Order: sequence, then structure tokens, then C-alpha cells
Amino acid sequence: MDCKGIETKRRDNCLWVKNTLQKSLDHLLIDGDPTLAKSFIQNSIRRLMANKVDISELVISKQMKKIESYTNKQPHTELAIRMEKRKPGSAPATGDRVPFVYIKKGKKAKAHEKSEDPLYVLENDLPIDTDHYINTQLKKPIERLFEPILGDKTSSLFHGDHSRTVKKTFRGKQTKGAAGFMSSFVVIKAKCLRCSAKLKDSEKTVCRKCKPYEGEVYLQKMQDLKHFQKNFTDLWTTCQRCTGSLCQEVLCSNNSCPIFYRRVKARKDLEITQEQVRKFEL
Repeated sequence: MDCKGIETKRRDNCLWVKNTLQKSLDHLLIDGDPTLAKSFIQNSIRRLMANKVDISELVISKQMKKIESYTNKQPHTELAIRMEKRKPGSAPATGDRVPFVYIKKGKKAKAHEKSEDPLYVLENDLPIDTDHYINTQLKKPIERLFEPILGDKTSSLFHGDHSRTVKKTFRGKQTKGAAGFMSSFVVIKAKCLRCSAKLKDSEKTVCRKCKPYEGEVYLQKMQDLKHFQKNFTDLWTTCQRCTGSLCQEVLCSNNSCPIFYRRVKARKDLEITQEQVRKFEL
């Protein structure tokens, strides 16, 4: 299959959209199975809504011209301005490709207000705006692809059990994803490693109800630790081979490489799990 000029080839689309569209084309044109293509799209949306899509697949990059040459505010230029304010000298320069992801903000927030640096998102656990990726990035190309097949029923690809989200309640008000502005004033307390209930000051790992299962929780965390250690080691070795420095520190900062973000996330997952295991030893 040779594709030209569509979303699978455009550099300003994220990898998740490209892979979803390309696999759908494979199922339609090579396998000749529209039902399989429809099922794949619904499963892809389900993974995104369940936060199972790696952030490296959601990164979008655009080349930045001189900021004053833009008539309207753009996501990548506004992000560059914010990065310069946060840490002078860290912002991309003119001519660079600026990687960014969309995070959840208020309902009336515009696209340039929701763009954020992927590394900043990983470090601060900011929620991804899944609705933006589905409605703005994926919906139109998928509708163009399936309209000759499904007609008016193309909306069934984006509505149903696979597109359901969990709404969190914060002080009587339902919000989607992040708790909202007031969440910045809430003191975060330790939670039970089994049921996520808030722990009392005398409790370190699990709550009183989960105390009989503390041994099982410890074994599970040890398994998770081994998994994250292997995952980080594999990614680290891949970067060492790429840079040709098997016996040295990895100095790669290529933010256009998916493994770069996967390695950063793997390091954070490993550090979090190590801290959880350490609580059992105190």
C-alpha cells in the first residue's frame, strides 16, 4: 500500500492517529473486513480513554517560525513562550520542531492553551485531553474513510461503551479528569496500596481493612518492581546502542524519538515502585 498526502504521512499528526488510521486501511483494503476495522478503531479509542496509550504516541510536533509572523496564537508557539517563562533558555528556537501534547483544561479552553511539553506532563502527572485527540485529531479522517461504508452510522465508531469515561466528584461538582482549580489547594494524603483508601498517620502501606492482604500486596509490588526494572534496562540499552556508548551515561535528548519519552516514563514508574516497596521495609 502506497499512501500519499493523508494523515498517515503528515508530520503534524501524532503516532496514535497515524497507526489507528493505517491499521484501519489495512483491514479495509487488504483484509477486506470492515467489521474488523470498526472493532479495531473502537478498541483503539477504548485504550486511549483508559489511559493505556503511551505518551510517546500522542506527541505532536510542528516547526516554529518567528513568533511575530503568526497572525493567530498557535499551540507550539504559545508553549515555547510558557517554557521560556518557566525556565529561561529552555524554549525551542526559531526553526526547531516543537513537540507537545494536549492536556485537560477548562471546557472553554482553546487549543493553544492546552498544549504542553511532554516532559513537563510526565514530571507533573498532568491528565491528557483524550476528547481533543478523538474529536479533533482522529474523527474527521476516520469519518472520511468509513462514510462510503457506514453512511450515517459513522457516529457509532465514536459513541458507545468503548467511549465511556469516569467522572470524578470534587466538593459536590462533577468534573472530567482533573479535579479543577481548587485541587491545587488540597493536601495529598498517602493512599492504601491495595484499595487506594486514605491512610491514617499510623498506617504506612495498607489500610486496616486490607491489613490481612499486606503480604500479597508486597509480593505484587516486588513483581511490579522487577517488571519496571527490566523495562527501563531494555530501553536504556537501546539508547546506549543508538548513541554508541554502551559503557557510558546516555546523553540523548532527541525528543522526536518515541523511545526518549518511554525511557523517561519508565524511569518514573521505577522510582515510584521503589518508593512503595521501601515503605514495607520501614
